[in-house]
Amino acid sequence: MRIREVREAAGVSLADGARQAGISYSYLSDVERGRRLPSLEVLDLIAVALGTTIIGLLKGTYPWDAVELIEAPMPPPDARRRLGSG
Repeated sequence: MRIREVREAAGVSLADGARQAGISYSYLSDVERGRRLPSLEVLDLIAVALGTTIIGLLKGTYPWDAVELIEAPMPPPDARRRLGSG
């Protein structure tokens, strides 16, 4: 249902959204109705077609989305190797 909300808020019809995402009308309809579960690749295609991101599509879907998380700085890419070599 969240995908439908985003699509309608963007003013994109089901047919146009499917065409822009490169998927069939019936597939997008099934995804919106919860009948099919798209792969991450297809979810990304849908998000781009609607002018958003996967995070934008899923925002507010899960309970933990209600709490704004404080992002900690990421360790350098090789930090695990240094920590393990101790």
